Amino acid sequence: MSRPWMALLKSIVFGFENFRCGATLITTRFVLTAAHCVVNVNVTSVRFGEHTLSTYRDCIKSRGRVICAPPVEDFEIERVFVHENFSSILGLNDIALIKLKRNAEIKLNISPSVFPRPRSYKKNPKC
Repeated sequence: MSRPWMALLKSIVFGFENFRCGATLITTRFVLTAAHCVVNVNVTSVRFGEHTLSTYRDCIKSRGRVICAPPVEDFEIERVFVHENFSSILGLNDIALIKLKRNAEIKLNISPSVFPRPRSYKKNPKC
């Protein structure tokens, strides 16, 4: 629950489903990831709310109580946009956007990353 913008990309590799790459929820409909995670890879869905893959439910013990995170949510992919100048050989422009088939509902465990707005940048004459 501490990183609600964090996502996992589910892929099928050699007939097996696995999670190979991460991503960041940047709006309720778009996820930012690396292009090498989606080019020539069968990415099937995006998962939010996952913290520990080895457990069915993410729970911790705190002061004698068991506290569990809300269940994970998987989202189907509508479209993938890869940077037009991506080069896997040179490692350049390694960025892609994934459009989800539906909006992610903002919750305690699912929320877009917060980026500073241009007006909030401090002008630094040394830069």
